[in-house]
Amino acid sequence: MMTKKCFESGCTNEVEYSCKCSSPKTLSCEVHIGKHVNLPDRVHNLESMFIQPCEGTKEAILEFLTIENSKCSELRRKIIDSFNKCPFNLKRNLRDFRKKLDDCSGEINDLFAKISQVKKVSKLEQDPILGLLVLQPGEAAEKVKLMIIAMKDWYNGARFFYIIAEKLASLNRSFAKEKGDAYLENMNMQNTPETDNKTIESANVKDSVSSIMNENSESLKGPENASKWIKKSLKSEASLLYSKISAVSNYLNSEPKETESALNLIDTLRNKTAEIMSRPNDSEIEMDFNTTCSAIHIHSLFYYPPLRQACQDYFKAYQQKTSIYNVIRDEDDRTNLIIYSTETEAQEIKILHTPDPLDSCTCITQLPNGKLFCFGNYDFGVTVLIDVNGESEVLPSGTPCRESSCIYFNNSVYCFGGYYNDSLTLSSRFDLDQKRWIELIPMPENDYSCNSIVFNGNILISGYRNRNLWLYSIDIDSFSTIPYEFAKKKRKILINAERIYLIECGNGSIYESEIGSYSNWRRIGKSKINCNPDQVYFSYNKGGICISVLFGSIREYYYFNIDQKIIIDVAYYDEHISLRRVGKKIQVLRSDNQNFKIDPYYLDECNAKDIDLKTLDRIKRTWIRKISRSSRKLWRSNQNHAKHSQVL
Repeated sequence: MMTKKCFESGCTNEVEYSCKCSSPKTLSCEVHIGKHVNLPDRVHNLESMFIQPCEGTKEAILEFLTIENSKCSELRRKIIDSFNKCPFNLKRNLRDFRKKLDDCSGEINDLFAKISQVKKVSKLEQDPILGLLVLQPGEAAEKVKLMIIAMKDWYNGARFFYIIAEKLASLNRSFAKEKGDAYLENMNMQNTPETDNKTIESANVKDSVSSIMNENSESLKGPENASKWIKKSLKSEASLLYSKISAVSNYLNSEPKETESALNLIDTLRNKTAEIMSRPNDSEIEMDFNTTCSAIHIHSLFYYPPLRQACQDYFKAYQQKTSIYNVIRDEDDRTNLIIYSTETEAQEIKILHTPDPLDSCTCITQLPNGKLFCFGNYDFGVTVLIDVNGESEVLPSGTPCRESSCIYFNNSVYCFGGYYNDSLTLSSRFDLDQKRWIELIPMPENDYSCNSIVFNGNILISGYRNRNLWLYSIDIDSFSTIPYEFAKKKRKILINAERIYLIECGNGSIYESEIGSYSNWRRIGKSKINCNPDQVYFSYNKGGICISVLFGSIREYYYFNIDQKIIIDVAYYDEHISLRRVGKKIQVLRSDNQNFKIDPYYLDECNAKDIDLKTLDRIKRTWIRKISRSSRKLWRSNQNHAKHSQVL
């Protein structure tokens, strides 16, 4: 945009008029135009520097942008619907394009808002978009279409990728699954089905991909290099999938002996997994024909230890009165809910059906009715209300972001901070009665991965990239900053009675402050916590002592007595053994071919505070030595048996 100034020295007012009395033209603001006209010996010819935009043109441009935005939304919905249909190696690319579509929609909305707010167009302003508003409607719409080609370049690429993904998924499923099922139904090989025309056609996947790419080559032309990258990526993905399908085709149509041996192997694996399946809540078997007809994936759902599932990449947990829920995403992009009872130490696994997978970037808030309010994910997904029974309800979407902090209060969910291209000052409230978002006053600083608690009509918020805390007053909708030099780490805020506790995850420092005295923090100790703050909780024992419980550090978790400032209980997990305290005894769970056996180790005269890290380490080392000795004896026995067989 070119900046023009009034002829009057030092004037900063907006230029309103130009006069042809001199060359170049004299520019003047509204205040000094009279002074210029009164200059003698000049022929003044004034011209206004602003013109009114053509309303018909504005409506045409806004209508065009609305159509383009609806195309983005429709394509995004199709990509989400086709997620479970596509091969696993294509899902990540589809997820990336879905995020790009969200960015495209955001740019279109910003352009929409800019044009709709224009009241007058300056002749000096070099903004090409605003310059279109003085053209005729048809001509302006055509120029807008040309100007956003760069923005639509990867939009067309995403549409093209979606077409290929659908084609590959359809051919892959129709070939591999039908062929594999047909062979498995004829395990005795007496009635081997013949290869039909439909499965033979699927061998032409490579040609189909090439034809699709040729048909859509025109739509991929643009000023950016995104199209070239898309083509290159798709060729490699298509080539990989084609090779897999060809391998399956050649394998199934090879000599009958090889096919029979493969089917016998499947039968053997089925028999072996039947024993695992017979145990309740232990294991399940899943037949997957997307890549090979004989692939058997055994998903281990071990009853013990309860934290074994925390090893997944995507982890989210929250606490109920008597249960701790882990929400994880498996390799098939399914959202699993693991319910661990703190009373019975039993666990239950459910699959949550959500339009977007939940992951570590999703903010999960538990409501009083037991439902879960889920906001955002890694792909800036939708807002969802989930029932623990597995049903979900899609709610109106808020500001697209991830890693926000959400907390429930008075039938509303308050959301603070988040990340969308950069950290945000987001502050909004979702009314659960009216099912709508209400904007609040922005946060004083932008941040994400925040943590918050609510008490006495206030919400205390701790950030991630800032050292300060913020206190939000719900009644008057205002923020106040609490200065304190905390480390720039993720922090967990917990409240008990008249005290507030803050745990820095990463260095384990624990701070304490009284309610109402937010600036006076005392460092009271250091824990072993070195994980995501969402994995730290408070629970209450029968005596009312408040302890913090860490779930999810994969290897171990701790009970930290806030009053005594000491660790009073530790559970340890590794590849060989797991330890836990039950009353006055330690249970040692040792692994034997993925089957856990319980061996009690009694502590005769021992109470809770005596069971510390040193004691458990001693027990752990003892049992590791026992397991090692047993393994060595078994190995030597097998070696001796082999030597004896060779001699005979």
